[in-house]
Amino acid sequence: MTTIKNFEAALGRKVQWADRFIPNEKDPSVLKESVFVRRLRVYPHALRQSNAYYNPLKKSLLFGYFPAQPANPQLQLPGGTVFTCLSHDIIAHETTYAILDGLHRRYIEPTHPDTRAFHEAFADLVALLQHFTFPEVLKHQIAKTRGDLGAQNLLGQLAQEFGKAIGSYGSLRDAIGSTNPETGE
Repeated sequence: MTTIKNFEAALGRKVQWADRFIPNEKDPSVLKESVFVRRLRVYPHALRQSNAYYNPLKKSLLFGYFPAQPANPQLQLPGGTVFTCLSHDIIAHETTYAILDGLHRRYIEPTHPDTRAFHEAFADLVALLQHFTFPEVLKHQIAKTRGDLGAQNLLGQLAQEFGKAIGSYGSLRDAIGSTNPETGE
């Protein structure tokens, strides 16, 4: 809801989800009609895998869950279940895809070799910028880094628990730098 609220504030209007298109039974390449989608559907336990995605046909967000396999058992309990639906970064990332689909139905189609890369980067940036909407987290990280936001901190990391659970020492992606596997810094 935070991601949606922030998009609505930026757009100056309510976010609308893309219509669901029903194909014609006689000729599936021709669309019979479009159906208004009132709510985005969210399936928190849709996949038994380390993934999450926006399904443009179902107009829904599908989140997975998986057993953790951390590189360092001190970072996370090996075999413990990780739910992608509990990661703010993953939720913001996938919701961004749904919002882009609602802005224009052709935005999510791979019309150019760089289209998917652009969407991935845009969704990552939205998730990163969401970190700055939480005042307490922002204050804590500024104090921890003594104002040096170029230093490694949580504000520049995406999906930290997910990254550690799949065998990395740090987040899934990092906007600031990389993690030294020997020291964890």
